[in-house]
Amino acid sequence: YFKRRYRKLQLEVELMDCSPVMLAEARRIVPGAAFTHGDVCALTYKDGEFDAVTTVYTLRNFPDLERGLREMYRVTAPGGVVVILDAFPAQNAVMRAILYVWLELIMPHVARLFTRDEKAYRYLSASIRSTVPPQRVANMLRDCGAGRVDITRYTFGAAARIVAHKP
Repeated sequence: YFKRRYRKLQLEVELMDCSPVMLAEARRIVPGAAFTHGDVCALTYKDGEFDAVTTVYTLRNFPDLERGLREMYRVTAPGGVVVILDAFPAQNAVMRAILYVWLELIMPHVARLFTRDEKAYRYLSASIRSTVPPQRVANMLRDCGAGRVDITRYTFGAAARIVAHKP
């Protein structure tokens, strides 16, 4: 999908992950990109090296959220953006209940049909519930110096996109 949709834009793409297994999967899906094994809390890139820095469904895995966000912001060029898409604890009580039932009661049984590692799905549920709210992430990015931070919520707040603009 990535290759077909964005080929015409002539993007230079670099993907980074702390997991060699995830990098191997990314190499399969996004041929032609650069791949780096690394830690978001200790990026080896120069200040302002990227026009856009993004993370998708990984905030809950950052060893130090504030430090990781600072690093992402640091390597973003002036005029660039940090884009975060992630799951967050739902604000709406009804949605929280629905997610609890899905993630705690249904998903582990569905996962058991396809994998023996039910533990990973239990971790997913607990990690989503413990993720800080999007507004707090936005405030951390403002503390880094972001001039404007936009939050778009999805699925009654169970997911959100956060875009921090670097002046």
